[in-house]
Amino acid sequence: SAPPLTDQQIAERAAEIMVDDVPLYYWFTRLCSGKEPNLLPTPMASASLGGLVTQTGLQGLFKLADDEAIIITYGTGNAKYSGPCMQDWWFRTVEYWERQTSLTLGHSLPNADGTYTVVVSHVDPGVHNWVDTGGLHELLVVQRWQGLPKTPSGVGPTMQTRHVKVSALPGLLPAEMVRVTPEQRKQQLERRRAAYARRRVEH
Repeated sequence: SAPPLTDQQIAERAAEIMVDDVPLYYWFTRLCSGKEPNLLPTPMASASLGGLVTQTGLQGLFKLADDEAIIITYGTGNAKYSGPCMQDWWFRTVEYWERQTSLTLGHSLPNADGTYTVVVSHVDPGVHNWVDTGGLHELLVVQRWQGLPKTPSGVGPTMQTRHVKVSALPGLLPAEMVRVTPEQRKQQLERRRAAYARRRVEH
């Protein structure tokens, strides 16, 4: 029932939010950039830091040349949601509506043992589970496992990374990893754009 904000009130609120966000995003950026490059750490339960009991996460830093890639293999720990997400130095997710710069469990295909293997690289390696760098050679990386059982059973979330040359990928990826053609990649990206459009309302 309150009246709409005036332009002046909106401007003042925007300025306040921008100032308030500076220390938070500086902390987030340092949390990622302070890690050893190209090696994601062991997932940490958010509850240990006062966060959600059903969430685990990690942060890291990738530094990749044009001919390099990171192979990520992770276990879900029975989480309902997980997946790596690439960010720039302003902690903005890299063009996820146009590029495959993140992958959820629903967008990924699992390995035979239930783990997930993802390739992060500048060059499209021709595999379904590819995460695009968006052309950035330094990336802040975040991955979360959400919707974990409140009472853990079995093995929790796991993470393994390998820093390799793109040319070495064929001999290092799981045999069952699904390959895609350029046309299939085009269709994959079209589905991504359509999913974004469904939940995006332009005013």
